[in-house]
Amino acid sequence: MGGASGGAKASLREVPAGVAGVGAMDAPQEKEAQVAAWLKKIFGDQPIPQYEVNPRTTEILHHLSERNRERDRDVCLVIEDLKQKASEYESEVNDLTSDLFHTKSKNEEIKLELEKLDKNLTATLVLEKCLREDLKKAELHLSTERAKVDNRLQNMDFLKAKSEEFRFGIRTAEVCVKD
Repeated sequence: MGGASGGAKASLREVPAGVAGVGAMDAPQEKEAQVAAWLKKIFGDQPIPQYEVNPRTTEILHHLSERNRERDRDVCLVIEDLKQKASEYESEVNDLTSDLFHTKSKNEEIKLELEKLDKNLTATLVLEKCLREDLKKAELHLSTERAKVDNRLQNMDFLKAKSEEFRFGIRTAEVCVKD
């Protein structure tokens, strides 16, 4: 049983299949280096478990590393997509929050305006009631004054008639005294 650490040190950088490395390694050695780098990346500071290094295990581990890279790439795409969606949702939430704040602010303005109108309406209704009462008082006063004027006119007509009657009586008496 050989160990993965028994070969040349592989860099953590991935080398695409079919591309010759720095030392112009052949395909099996390149795969072994890629597998070693992948295992080092997977296990980090922990020791890599012992395994038999042969073409079959190298091929299986290489295949796993390729699938793992594809999965990592897919996960990165999903993460980026989720980040973008989260950003879009956050933007929508901010817009909705802004709309909500604007609506609440507008509602407050309308509420204050409504309270102001309510006060004005109440004041107008009180004023209208006072004006009606004043109008009734004025009409009553006018009616009383008209009655007084009518009474005075009647008195004046009566006095004019009496005055005429006295003048006529005086003239008649003067004519009688002269005769």
